Amino acid sequence: MNIGDKIPLQSQTGNYSINEFAQAVVLNAAGVPILGSPFALTPDAKGFYSNNTAVMPNTPWVSVAIRFFQDSGFTIPSITNGGTDYDVALSLNPGQPLPIQSQTADYSTDQFAQATVLDAHGNPITGSPFTLTPDSLGFYSCSTAVMPNTPWVSVAVRFYSDSGFTSLSTTEGGTDYNVYLTLAGTGPSSFIKSVITAVLNGDICEDLPVQDVIVAGSDRTLQIRLQFPDGNPLDLSYCAQLVCRFRNADGTVLALSLTDIGNPIKILNPGGGQFSCDITKVQSALLATQTPAPFSIVVTTSQYGVTVINCPTQLAVEEPEV
Repeated sequence: MNIGDKIPLQSQTGNYSINEFAQAVVLNAAGVPILGSPFALTPDAKGFYSNNTAVMPNTPWVSVAIRFFQDSGFTIPSITNGGTDYDVALSLNPGQPLPIQSQTADYSTDQFAQATVLDAHGNPITGSPFTLTPDSLGFYSCSTAVMPNTPWVSVAVRFYSDSGFTSLSTTEGGTDYNVYLTLAGTGPSSFIKSVITAVLNGDICEDLPVQDVIVAGSDRTLQIRLQFPDGNPLDLSYCAQLVCRFRNADGTVLALSLTDIGNPIKILNPGGGQFSCDITKVQSALLATQTPAPFSIVVTTSQYGVTVINCPTQLAVEEPEV
């Protein structure tokens, strides 16, 4: 999804009814409604509601929340249809400005923010790390980064209590996200790629987003399933490459791939979108310990090309018990 592209706002009623009223709230990466939000959706004959007027702004991603209502004023929630939630991620052409953004939880402006931006090989891009400056509401940003010719970049924004970026903030965490390269056009394929999710160990924990835990210094095998919002798997039968990327405590990246020596990643059920990722105790000892511990999956298939799947809450990395 490139800047200026139309954001697909789509949801279907479970019973194909067309007598509901649907509305979509679209927020940018800072949690601020984009221009035109909320959007009213209109149905076709099979209860497929859509709107094609929303435009992708210059933000790493937008969050879409579609809800159904009983009335045209959108005040009485439907009792038969819930809605749909998904993110649409930004993709860029080489040379386009790369948005680097994060906001303090309490809107404070007395923190110091720095972003490390790594290319697909885990190397810093030109200019990294970048210093971010705040506006009056604690929204920190930088406008000097440029998208290089790499399948994706990983952005890690961290807040500090000093201008030398040596002491991490005790009140603010930061933001981790990926921005990937535009491959061939936009439209439905970009939308499909942006809504693929990863489920660890076959369970979606509704109350506790963390689905699996790595204990630093221990061997661990993650069982992962890639799927669409409707639960259907991403077919890995024609997968050419699959990479899991974890952040180390020193800011570097642990990247494990399907083609690495020792086969740390194994496709278990291609048609079911299932694979495993083996992490050794030596590797896990270097991981950043945090809950949740954001990581990403990059899968290359003949159908969708390079797809970056952000996993912001599914995993935790914990210190070993003493």
